[in-house]
Amino acid sequence: MTDPEGDLMAEVRSPGRLNHSRLLVVRTTEQGTFRITRNALLGRAWRVEDDRDGVIAEVAVSTVRSLDGLQGYRVAFDRQAGSEQRRLVVGGLVCLQVTRRWLHSPQGNAA
Repeated sequence: MTDPEGDLMAEVRSPGRLNHSRLLVVRTTEQGTFRITRNALLGRAWRVEDDRDGVIAEVAVSTVRSLDGLQGYRVAFDRQAGSEQRRLVVGGLVCLQVTRRWLHSPQGNAA
């Protein structure tokens, strides 16, 4: 992820197959590392934890239009999460949607 000037803000990686991943790691240049995880392969609940294992946010993924990849994400942030952390979490969720749905589906148009 880059900022509007093109400077690197974070690097997002998945240790497994992207479209079946249960973990996405967001390594930031200033905020540390975040992990976006879910407890089951087909689970709809995700947690965002920082590098101190503190929960920054919980994410619920809707099943509305899940077959064509147009899912909704509801994010409940911890009160302690700062604005920069919140932006990075939302950016990480966009990466999650792109890698899990659009790159590996017939509707895929992301490159």
